[in-house]
Amino acid sequence: MGAVRAWARVDVRRWGSLAVLLLLVAVSAGAVLSAATAVHRGVTALGRLEERSLPATVQIPNFDARVDLTKVRTLPYVEAVAPVAGGGIGLLEDGHHGSTEQNSPVDATLFTDVARPVVLDGRLFDPESPDEAVVTPQWAEDMNRGVGDTATVRLPTPRQQATGTEDVPRGPVVTVRIVGIVLAPGFVDWPGAAGRFIPSPGLAATYRANWDTALTNPRCACQWASVGALVRLEHGAADIPELRSDLVQLYPGYSFNLVNLDEDAQVHQHDIVVQSWGLAIFGAAALLASVVLVGQAVARHVVGAADHLRTGQALGFTRSQLVIAAASGPVVAGALGAAIGAGGAVVASRWTPIGVARAVEPSPGVAVDVAILAPGILVAVALIALVAAATVVRSTGTRERTLSARRSRVAAWASRTGLPVPLQVGARLALEPGRARRSLPVTQTVAAVALAVAGTSAALVIDDGVQDALGHPERYGQTFQAVSFVGFGSTDFLDPDQVEAAVAPIDYVDGLALPRQKSAGADNDRVGVALFSYTSGDKPLPTVVLAGRMPEAANEVALAPAALRSLDADVGDPVTLEGDRGSSTLRIVGRVLTPATDNSRYDQGGWVTDAGYDRLFSGFDAHWVLVSTDSSAGSGPALDRRLTEDAAATLGAGWARTAAFDEMGTTGLTTEPLRQVRWFPTALGGLVVLLAVAALAHAGAAAIRRRAGDLANLRALGMTRAGVSLTVVAQGAVLAGTGLLVGLPVGAALGRTLWRAIADGVPLELVPPSLGVLWLVGPAAVAVAVVLAVVPAVRAARLPVADLLRAE
Repeated sequence: MGAVRAWARVDVRRWGSLAVLLLLVAVSAGAVLSAATAVHRGVTALGRLEERSLPATVQIPNFDARVDLTKVRTLPYVEAVAPVAGGGIGLLEDGHHGSTEQNSPVDATLFTDVARPVVLDGRLFDPESPDEAVVTPQWAEDMNRGVGDTATVRLPTPRQQATGTEDVPRGPVVTVRIVGIVLAPGFVDWPGAAGRFIPSPGLAATYRANWDTALTNPRCACQWASVGALVRLEHGAADIPELRSDLVQLYPGYSFNLVNLDEDAQVHQHDIVVQSWGLAIFGAAALLASVVLVGQAVARHVVGAADHLRTGQALGFTRSQLVIAAASGPVVAGALGAAIGAGGAVVASRWTPIGVARAVEPSPGVAVDVAILAPGILVAVALIALVAAATVVRSTGTRERTLSARRSRVAAWASRTGLPVPLQVGARLALEPGRARRSLPVTQTVAAVALAVAGTSAALVIDDGVQDALGHPERYGQTFQAVSFVGFGSTDFLDPDQVEAAVAPIDYVDGLALPRQKSAGADNDRVGVALFSYTSGDKPLPTVVLAGRMPEAANEVALAPAALRSLDADVGDPVTLEGDRGSSTLRIVGRVLTPATDNSRYDQGGWVTDAGYDRLFSGFDAHWVLVSTDSSAGSGPALDRRLTEDAAATLGAGWARTAAFDEMGTTGLTTEPLRQVRWFPTALGGLVVLLAVAALAHAGAAAIRRRAGDLANLRALGMTRAGVSLTVVAQGAVLAGTGLLVGLPVGAALGRTLWRAIADGVPLELVPPSLGVLWLVGPAAVAVAVVLAVVPAVRAARLPVADLLRAE
């Protein structure tokens, strides 16, 4: 230990180098640990929310008075049942009318027996109070309201409940006080969605007349309050098949379209994982940059004391003592820097998780993730100690001093071609490491520049893919520009053949489809699949096929990725689907994307032929009209009006009132996971550029420090100051060029590979990103290298030649 203390007294005099090392470690560890903790916090957020709640397993939507929930509650595997209502009241805020979202409580069982919420602020409402409500964070933010504020609501009249013919409620007006901000499964503010205003069940109890119609009238239009139930099962989704069977026995002739909420949770978890990829890749790039930057700083600090190391070796220090002594300073500085970085990660946790995961985080704010931070600090210290020890061994070993200097073929070629001497010497400085005390970090620098070029190129390619996907809804399977209907609830209010005959001949219409939609039960009872019928006419609507093909026979089906995952199936496998006409075994012939609707995401449905649809179903939930147009038709509301008017010329003016075209809906179009990682390519590119800047700056400084004698000899042989400066500039340019030769093709391949993985995970149609943007990388890399070489070049021109020659 005496040797270590003696060395420490010498090492402390170089406190500036240790301070720089500490700062580098703090920044690097902060970036890496922030990314790692954000990823861990994000992927566990939904699970942690469900652990603190009592999430429902399944939803029974839209039943009526014939369904007695008492019978459902008596089933042995049913743990709790909570009746819920969708809609039911109107909000009158700042002159704006809006209705409550789905799943408002009808009695006290919701939020106590099912979907127990995490109260983020305030408290839960009193279930008997008619004038209390809780809201979700998004509603509080959008309406600028918090705990203690009030909202004005208006209920529909009983007549409105019965007829469902008016859009604005005209019943009693109630002032409701907001008593809490809550988060619970089923009441999540997913990105892009509106917030939730959730009144106490006391409102329904007090104003029973304004809810009774929906609760008791089997033939009610139920515009204001469609009633369903959330059910929590003992064994989760495994009990759904038994529940489905028992419901058929309990309520003969009644059709239940159960919603598997476990499956919905898995879909959202998938979105969270996909979005976490960006953070994970950023963290990996930050780790790589940190290893290079911190490794260079540690090596520079140890090499700077090489003379002291050799003196200690001559005085009898053992190799172990030298390693411990020389590594002690960097290890202590690294440990302090890592601790500071961990503290920065804790502070940064206030803004994590991000994107989709942030919507389900049950404990927002600052979090200390010991499972990530503690190992992170230990790994950082261990790596610093390892680099320091390796540098000591190299600096004091006998083998290195006897090695021959490695020659570069490129530098030799430059000499043979008769290039100016400064360019020849610059090539040798860039590509020939030298030996012993005059060695330069050639391999490390070229690797760092190549990695930076590859990372920047990959980031540009990914960014091009992101921009393309967000600007083209057809990448998500939404290949149509306008939407209308010919029927709902198994009833067509327009003749589909007449609609097709009116729309198809329009000159700017490129594609047309009139699919029927209805959900089929799956053979494993884990998921319901929204099936769309498809017939290719004279102008077939384009479809997005990710693998395989569209169905062509009645016993074939093409399914979307989420449906395939839920069914644990793939293209070529058989699957049994069940409709109201019975079950049918179909062969999966394709992996596809489908239209996004209010009750089906674009990656959850499937396509079947008209004949295949008729084998399963006798009716439909919706009968769509989907139209794709050419670029001359325009877009948005102008296109909708033009299509409606042109169709009305054949179908009559009633068409415009009954089924006017509208813009493509995006309820089931999940672009948010991709939209919220748009920062990733920019951040990744900035990080790897920093890596290249640090590596090139280090190479230039090392060349001046370790090859000062060689440069002085060149001056003595007649090279001008400008020639010496040009030598250093040429070194940087050659390093950048070498890195480009390796990094550009690797970056292009890496970017497309990562984009393919992102496209598969989102999912969306894979369109290879353009590589045209990469032509900027080469000139930019060389320009950065030349700029960074300016300061070392000036220093090289001002070297004290006489002093250096005497030292030589």
